[in-house]
Amino acid sequence: MTRTLAMALSCAGMAAAVAPVPAEAQSVRILTSLTTQELAQAMNRIGGSASLIESPQGSVAMQLVFANGLNAQAQLSCNETVGCSGLNLIAFFTPAQQMSIAQALDRTNRYDWARAAVASGVDEQGRMYVSRYLILDGGITETNLLTNLQVFAALCEEFANL
Repeated sequence: MTRTLAMALSCAGMAAAVAPVPAEAQSVRILTSLTTQELAQAMNRIGGSASLIESPQGSVAMQLVFANGLNAQAQLSCNETVGCSGLNLIAFFTPAQQMSIAQALDRTNRYDWARAAVASGVDEQGRMYVSRYLILDGGITETNLLTNLQVFAALCEEFANL
């Protein structure tokens, strides 16, 4: 029996709807580490795409494009013993020209405090960002990975529309 997961996140009076993971994309396969190929396949399954990019830190990084048009980056946390068991997702947003750093920090802080699923802030270059870290230690299902990717995209879309 296949069940479809539908989720609506309601935070501080705002809602971010997450499309259900299609039944054919659901899987109980447990991932204890993640490869770039598996991340690219997951993005494809939810209507997005992923490609390898160079990372200034020398880590494994990918450019992600979600079905809703969101562009984000993924950095895989890897070591020789367990492979890549962590995934950091981050999307950057350029504040409006009239927005001061203090205003950008206020906006990201208010967003961050209202949503436990993501972190947000302002980087050294003055860009606002929303990030989410997924840990695979002990394993997660492929369906959980897909849902986490969709939740991230929906929350980033919500942030962009504030």
